[in-house]
Amino acid sequence: MSKKVGIICIGDELINGYTIDNNSNFIASKIRKFDNLDISNIFVVGDDLVSISDNLDYLMGKNINYIFITGGLGPTHDDLTKKVLCEYFNCELKICEKHYQKLYDKYPSKKKNHIKSQSEILEISQPIPNDIGTALSMHFMFKGITFFILPGVPLEVNKAMVNYILPDYIEPFYKMNNSVLTILTSGIYESSLYNRLKDIIEEWRDKIKVAFLPGYSGVKIRLTSLDSNISKDTFTQFKNLVEYKIKKYIYGYDDDKLNHIIGEILLKERKTLAVAESCTGGYLSKVITDVPGSSSYFKGGIVSYSNDMKVKILGIKSDVINEYGAVSKEVAVLMSENIRKKCNSDYGISTTGIAGPTGGSRNKPVGRVYISISTKKNTICKEFTFSDQRKINRNITIYISLFLLKKSIEIKK
Repeated sequence: MSKKVGIICIGDELINGYTIDNNSNFIASKIRKFDNLDISNIFVVGDDLVSISDNLDYLMGKNINYIFITGGLGPTHDDLTKKVLCEYFNCELKICEKHYQKLYDKYPSKKKNHIKSQSEILEISQPIPNDIGTALSMHFMFKGITFFILPGVPLEVNKAMVNYILPDYIEPFYKMNNSVLTILTSGIYESSLYNRLKDIIEEWRDKIKVAFLPGYSGVKIRLTSLDSNISKDTFTQFKNLVEYKIKKYIYGYDDDKLNHIIGEILLKERKTLAVAESCTGGYLSKVITDVPGSSSYFKGGIVSYSNDMKVKILGIKSDVINEYGAVSKEVAVLMSENIRKKCNSDYGISTTGIAGPTGGSRNKPVGRVYISISTKKNTICKEFTFSDQRKINRNITIYISLFLLKKSIEIKK
């Protein structure tokens, strides 16, 4: 029988729209991977005693088995979570001496009252270490319900979930769910994917649900068993049929990240990369270097946003720019080739385009982008026309660039 999970995220900044609630998304994404654990409710509430208590009442009245609460553990006057919980569960606070000493040693200049407040947990609870922050997490059981109380900082929530809650309290008791799989694709539109897969989707519609989830990085295809009795082999059979139809567009599964995959490939092949960016304004370099250890394969990049930079730094002749325009296949090719040569790298990527919302023309509308990939043996360049939205155009350009690089590496192999 499935166990129910409820999540309460606390903070005025969440309900006022100043901060996006990433915590419930992360917690839910981890919990859904286990059999017999279902997310029942997610609530976002302000720093308000009554609202927090009301949501606890609701969840406890719905036979919830696990309740996650994030936020409100800080030392300021509006951090009310521990106060509310003490009143709700009729208990006091206690100091976790180990955490107190850790903070005191690390922050000797901080006031003792501050360190004390960050080391206090409910007397009915046990501490969950906070490896990167100061507010101590905790867990306890009450009337058969398991509670996890976490800080509001997303990175601290992520670390607590991955390092402690999942391995200590979830994984020993629940099996991983093999009836849900997300296939990650890039370089193809949602409608084209559906056209390629519609026959097998129709054939298997009573057994497996297929959902298409488009985004900046591509289209996710989520496969979900509709019947718990479907065997792993049957699910794998359907997965293989899907992969056969769209194999060249797949770059990963579930939580895979394209920039991490590219990094792993470059490290394995002992290859290096350099980039010349125009319309993406350094964002491609940022995404590449988001990966720890990227210095092992990323030589560097140049943001040649102006024509002057393209001429003086990348060595593109002004005659070429004048004849074809900065947003052109000819310029994109020279950008990728010249940055590769300048940095002595194995691969060069270039991006040039009209991000918008202005700057377009009849022949080159807003959203027109050229992406070029250069190697020592050959250079390719692809033309795209995306949207009239600047942010969307820049984001899509990043991930298409990485996907084209991946395909170039695979072809070369």
